[in-house]
Amino acid sequence: MKNSKTAKSNGNGKSAKATKATSKPAKKSSKKAAAKKANRISMFDQPITQVIRALGKKGWKGARAIKAMEAAKKPVSPATVRACIQNVRDKIGAAATLTAAQFKQLEKLAPKEA
Repeated sequence: MKNSKTAKSNGNGKSAKATKATSKPAKKSSKKAAAKKANRISMFDQPITQVIRALGKKGWKGARAIKAMEAAKKPVSPATVRACIQNVRDKIGAAATLTAAQFKQLEKLAPKEA
């Protein structure tokens, strides 16, 4: 009969006490990365999405609004422009209140094609 106080085998032919302890992976630092500032784009002191909705309300198509945003050097994705134009049709969201002079500025950026 074996002594009950001896180390048991771990299945590899070595006693459990003789095996090397595996090192634990290093803990990741608990410091969080600084949050990114949201990319807020505005035009005429109003959010760009509301300006685009105002264009949609005036009957502008997505392609023309995209050209106007590119000409104004506003980094708005084409998908955002198309979504804002569609939101006007679906009556979602508020449109910006633009003056006639502001609409003329936008029309110069993307004239209506014949």
